[in-house]
Amino acid sequence: MPPESDGYPENWYPPGKSATYSYPNVQDAAMLWYHDHAMGIERLNVYAGLFGAYILRDEEDALNLPRGKYEVPLMLADRMIRKDGQLYYSASRNPEGPWVSEVFGDCFLANGKLLPYCEVEPRRYRFRILNASNARFFRLTLENGQSFHQIETD
Repeated sequence: MPPESDGYPENWYPPGKSATYSYPNVQDAAMLWYHDHAMGIERLNVYAGLFGAYILRDEEDALNLPRGKYEVPLMLADRMIRKDGQLYYSASRNPEGPWVSEVFGDCFLANGKLLPYCEVEPRRYRFRILNASNARFFRLTLENGQSFHQIETD
């Protein structure tokens, strides 16, 4: 991606103004994600769910991997959710710097859903996993102890 299209924090536009960015997508296959880089609020916008993903493919078709409904994108995130269902984001007590650098939520979401459920068939699946958390790392395992393989990364 050209550096000028990476979303500088100062690149914001008032209503009625816009800009065009270029993403040539000349790289290895991956599930990529996008989000704004607005100065001072990037973390809040991502925390609120203002991000998305897209799949960039290459000659991986020769691997005969599961596709269609058997290729499941999973955007994982941890969030803090208040009893009234609203998102909660910690703030510093320092008025000079009200932001916090890391947030670790106690609720886990997949594709924006709390307690998600996916009905599956007894067959191979391909899960495309993206970590959209602020600071958390995930250590993923299958409940039955079966192994799985990572075949590409961003």
